[in-house]
Amino acid sequence: MNRFDMQRLSIAVVTSCAAAALAASANAETMGKWSYDAKGSYCSIGTNQGGAKLIMMTTKSGASGMMVVPADQNSIAANSQYKIVMAIAGTDLPEKSVDSGEFGGAKVLHIPIKAARIANDMPDGLTFGVKMNDKVIFYMNQTESHDAFAAFVACSKSLGVQL
Repeated sequence: MNRFDMQRLSIAVVTSCAAAALAASANAETMGKWSYDAKGSYCSIGTNQGGAKLIMMTTKSGASGMMVVPADQNSIAANSQYKIVMAIAGTDLPEKSVDSGEFGGAKVLHIPIKAARIANDMPDGLTFGVKMNDKVIFYMNQTESHDAFAAFVACSKSLGVQL
């Protein structure tokens, strides 16, 4: 299996687990601005800020990533590629191409990234944003994130995820 096939498989695994996490969100625990959900095969945290959503997920199989659900669902189409720029603490990271998909009736951008590492490395109070076409599609101030990030990192480590 080549690298492209592995990335598509990872996207499929994270997307299906994120869909399961969204479906089970009624049972998720609220931690600050986040909902936290952990099953034997995955860990996830999610937040809805400014009408947009962010889901961070790791799985026992090693798949990991973030899903951004833009508030403006007309800004993306499923099964396409988009260039995004993530910003941490006001610093833009290099532009990255990401795939879009659909689950639970929502169009999402999948960011293949080590979500547990991001949660581990981002202290409470740091800001995080995602821009597409120079327009912010997700932005959050991470106050009230510490407990959810700590639980997500601990759960991810229990699944054998390396940070």
